[in-house]
Amino acid sequence: MNDPTPSKAIPGKNEIPSDIPQQPIPPSQEQKPAILVPEIPNKDNRQEIVTYKAKIDETQNLLRTINESQLSKEQHDTYVSINSFLEKAHEAFSQNDLSMALNLSEKAHTLTKEIVNNSTKP
Repeated sequence: MNDPTPSKAIPGKNEIPSDIPQQPIPPSQEQKPAILVPEIPNKDNRQEIVTYKAKIDETQNLLRTINESQLSKEQHDTYVSINSFLEKAHEAFSQNDLSMALNLSEKAHTLTKEIVNNSTKP
């Protein structure tokens, strides 16, 4: 009675030793399809975008009125900081970080107004 199909598992084969910890198999992660259409901003985001753009435009208009060569050392350092804030604001905006973009644009705007106000005083 030699059956060619084994009815019992051979000891030591196909068995997982009990001293090896079993690792759970992570669930497969579904990949979300790429967004082909830009996300429509909600009402709050739209207001932040409008405010951001207005601050940037006003700041740049004020900067055009400043004669950089007539600035004191301190004012020139501030002028450099303003341009850095504007650059970082544009970068944050391009990465959809509206809160950061708005914050940086407001800082640049405030500093620009200070330079303009101080440079027009006799």
